[in-house]
Amino acid sequence: MWIEPLFNHLGIPLTFALAVALVALPLGAVGAALRRRARRARTRWEVIGAARVPLAAIAPGRVAVEGTWRNLGPGRGAVVEGEECAVVEGLADGSSIADGTRVLVAGFATRQAENPQGGGYRGRGRVWVIEGDGAGEAALVSALPDLPSRGLRAARLHAIAGTALLAAGVAVTVGAGVLCYRAAVDDALYVSSDAE
Repeated sequence: MWIEPLFNHLGIPLTFALAVALVALPLGAVGAALRRRARRARTRWEVIGAARVPLAAIAPGRVAVEGTWRNLGPGRGAVVEGEECAVVEGLADGSSIADGTRVLVAGFATRQAENPQGGGYRGRGRVWVIEGDGAGEAALVSALPDLPSRGLRAARLHAIAGTALLAAGVAVTVGAGVLCYRAAVDDALYVSSDAE
């Protein structure tokens, strides 16, 4: 058996400690980190999904809207749906999205500004401005309107992988413990039979 020379050379307690330190702890740490990351991602996508409203129903606070993208210059854009519009400000890479692309915009409706499309006879003269959270995070602008459902799916897969790694770490610890216990018991029986 390949483990016997290891037991003979290092001893049973050190072999158990090495199995836990070199195999079980890394598996458990990576699994726990994946689960924590998945939990944060799931919460983020659930919040964005719950904040989804039509452009006409924007109110102050967290919002997520879907519409057609219009570039308004560096760091600015507008999301348009029919006659409704919202301005998006404080973007780092918003201008990389082409005009006319269907987008999902998530952020905070903070104030109202002049309508970049013009008010017209029946149109709105002022529209909501969507910005980041004010803590350095810009508003999310994505050319994938189904991004929240994709994000939830990915978070679920990360949670499953994290749980599997965590369980593997626990299994390695238990298996090493059982193996070391049996080796210690067998060794004790062997020593006691020699003494007789």
